[in-house]
Amino acid sequence: MILGILNFCLHELAMNPDVQENLREDVDSSLRRHGGELTYEAVNSMKYMDRVIYETLRKYHPDVMLNRVCSKSYTIPGTEVRIERGTQVIIPVYALNHDPQYFPDPERFYPDRFDPENKRSTDLLDFLPFGIGSRKCIGKSQPYIHEL
Repeated sequence: MILGILNFCLHELAMNPDVQENLREDVDSSLRRHGGELTYEAVNSMKYMDRVIYETLRKYHPDVMLNRVCSKSYTIPGTEVRIERGTQVIIPVYALNHDPQYFPDPERFYPDRFDPENKRSTDLLDFLPFGIGSRKCIGKSQPYIHEL
C-alpha cells in the first residue's frame, strides 16, 4: 500500500515541476538547518513535504470507503434521519476527497490546500487519510492539523 502511494506521489511530482521544485527547496532548506543530517527532526521540519503527502493521500486514498459501527445514536443535523447505535456505516472516503464542496478543483494536485491557513478552513472529517475512530491507523495518533 505504501509503495502505491509513493508511486502516485512521484507521478504527481513528475507532472507538476513547480511542486517538485518547492519540495526540493523544502528538503534542501531543512537539511541545511540540520547540518546536512537526515534526522527525525530534519524530516519533521519539512512542512511542504507534509502538504505533498497529504495531497497525495487525498487524491489517491488507498481505501474507497471506510466501514464503521455507530458507537452512539446520532441524528444527522438538519434532517430527521437517525442512525442508531450499533448500525454499520460506510464512509465514502473517495467521494469526500473528490467532492468540490470540500476540495475545490479536486482533480488538481495542489499541496497548498494543506498549508496552515487553508487547513483551518477544512473540516477534519472531510479528510480522512488515516481513518478515524478506534480503527484509525495506529501510526497516526493525532489529527492531520498540526501546529507549526
